[in-house]
Amino acid sequence: MCKIYEAVKFRMEKLFPSNELIECLTNFCISEYKNIKREKKIGRNLPLSFLNVGNFGEEMSLYMFPKSFGGASKGGIAYDNIEYNDSNVTLAREIKFVCREGTKQCKDCKLKSPRYQNVCIKCKKNNFKLFNDSRAGIDSSAHHKYKNIIKEYIIFVLDTDLYGNVVYLKCFKFNSNNNYFDSYIENQFNNSKSNCCNFLPFSYDWYLSGPIKLFDFRIKLGITPIIDKKYYNLNNDMNEKVPISIFRKSEIKKFDLNPSYTFVDYENTSHIGLRHKNLNKKRGVVKR
Repeated sequence: MCKIYEAVKFRMEKLFPSNELIECLTNFCISEYKNIKREKKIGRNLPLSFLNVGNFGEEMSLYMFPKSFGGASKGGIAYDNIEYNDSNVTLAREIKFVCREGTKQCKDCKLKSPRYQNVCIKCKKNNFKLFNDSRAGIDSSAHHKYKNIIKEYIIFVLDTDLYGNVVYLKCFKFNSNNNYFDSYIENQFNNSKSNCCNFLPFSYDWYLSGPIKLFDFRIKLGITPIIDKKYYNLNNDMNEKVPISIFRKSEIKKFDLNPSYTFVDYENTSHIGLRHKNLNKKRGVVKR
């Protein structure tokens, strides 16, 4: 009877966020609400919001996977999230956090500004171009060496509304043994001088790597954040549908896709391969 109770309890924990997870999320949102207000108030080109979000992602993972532990390392080489059987590692997870609210650029004088600063410090105008091209950096060398241990990649993606009043936080799981995902990372390892895969959320490589949605929260920021759970299921094993919009016209024809569809089921994409990439392309000189 106890075993049945424990099994039911474990499954229910996968369908509803734990009190620890909600508390962690609430504290994070209270802190960021204050940081956004400070960033707006100071107005001197100092970014203050959504810094060090990687630690937040690793802490959330502990509460999502209650049998797991952290790596005990402060920026060193260690697994981000680990599960043990006795003293042996049975499963490790890489945790990535992508905040898509980076800097913005003044359209008039081209100076960059923090995301929530109201006006450009140079020309005093409020006419900005927003950037949302932040990526998860995946170490292809570590994947190649440890993919039998690092079985899952957990990637959090954060967006906000235009004024930083609402946070949209989603979490996805990628299985290391997914054929496309593994091939994508191994291609970087075998053919590039750089070990880092710049894994862009909601891109061609993202969707074809088989993302599995774990949760989707909408949070109204404030001293008392209002958390709206749009979706939460840590038991989910269904890959996200693939938007037709990620494909070029030539690819739609090449892979025999129906352009009138909005999405294609993931199981119908196994014939779609990697795009050609200029992996060792020179990036030019970085200037201050």
